[in-house]
This record gives sequence, C-alpha cells and structure tokens, in this order.
Amino acid sequence: MVLGFVLFVLSCIATGGIIRAAVEHDMDREYKLGTAWRAGYVTGWRIAGLKLLTFLLAIVPGFLIGALVLGAVVGAMSSAAAAVGFGLLAAVAILVSTAFWLALGVAFQFAQRLVVLEDGHVAQSLSTGFRLIRWHFKEVAFGWLILIALSIAVGIAFAILAVVVAIPAAALGFGGWAMGGMTGAIVAGSFAAVFLLGILLVAAGAYSAYSSVYWTLLFRNVRGLPAPAARGAIAPAA
Repeated sequence: MVLGFVLFVLSCIATGGIIRAAVEHDMDREYKLGTAWRAGYVTGWRIAGLKLLTFLLAIVPGFLIGALVLGAVVGAMSSAAAAVGFGLLAAVAILVSTAFWLALGVAFQFAQRLVVLEDGHVAQSLSTGFRLIRWHFKEVAFGWLILIALSIAVGIAFAILAVVVAIPAAALGFGGWAMGGMTGAIVAGSFAAVFLLGILLVAAGAYSAYSSVYWTLLFRNVRGLPAPAARGAIAPAA
C-alpha cells in the first residue's frame, strides 16, 4: 500500500519532468535532472489530482453499463421485452462509453501538458483538453492514429524481443538444472528471470518516455493552431 502510494507520487512528479524536458529539448535548450525534478515537483500534486478526476469520470459510464446489464438480467426473469430493451440500452451505452473513454484519454494527455506547460488548474485543463479535441478533431485523430500504429509496431517488437531474450534465459535455467538439479535450476532460473524482466522493463520504460514526448509534441502542434471562429462571427476584412 505504502509502496504503491510512493510509486504513484513519483510517477506524477516524473510526468511533469518528462513533459518539460521534451519541450526544452525541442527548443535545443540544456535541461538537467535537477531542473526536471523541480519542474515535476511543482506540478506533481495537480497531476495527481488530474489522474484522480480522470479516474472518477472514467468509472461513471462503467456503473451505468453495469446497471443496464443488471436490469437486463433481472428483466429476463419476468419479461423478455424488458430484457431486450435493457440489453439494447446496454449495447448503446457501451458504444457511447467507448467513444467517451477514447476522448477522455486524449483529453487527459492534453490536460497534463496544460498543467505543466501553462500552469493550468485540474478541471479547467481537462475541459480545455476536450475543447482542443472538438476544435481540431482531424489533426488530433490523425496524430492519435499514428501513435496507435506505432504502438502496434512496438508491441510486435516487444514480442520478438521477449522471445529472443527468453531463449537464452530458458537455456540458462536448463543448464542450471543439468548441473545442480532442482537447486541449480532455481538459482539459474532466478538470474534468468531477473535478466529477462530487466530487459523488458528497460524497453517498456523507453517506449513510455517516447510516447510522452510524442504527446507533448502533438499537443504543442495542436495548441499552436488557431481556434475556430465563433458561429455567426464576421471575419475581419483583409
């Protein structure tokens, strides 16, 4: 419990540091670890609040879907029409909730950068994140699809890496068993497992940092686009 809380706090601090570092690196400025820590520490609690708010918003549709599914199950005991009605409502709720969860995930990424880069408040930043999606839907959707394609490619690469690393790890464990029986297998297998886990954790950490930088650059590009003119507004003369 305590370890989980500590890791959560550290992740919130690291988020701000990585976001700020991506911007400074993009502008060819020197950025040190101490500066990154201070940048993350300043915004860490707001990032934590943003994560909590996003989690609460994400579970609301889940409760609604669960209630509709329960209604379909209970309705099936008394009326087939009621079961079908609740089932259709649950299906629609799942589709709408899926779209909401996708938008919430993107808005959350933008909101983190609004908190870190523009000193935004939690609820206001999340609201602005949704507005950015609505204002620049094509650009955001295109950037999101690129990241999905990259994630699929990285997932395939991870699977290949896991197999490549697992083969010598398994050979090491088998060699330990051949030389020392069960005790040798346990000792050698432990070293092999630590080695395999270490390689995968480093690879996962590298991808996590890359995806954070990608979201930061996408946010800056989208943020730099002009906001759409208000409906009914008259464009100024050239």
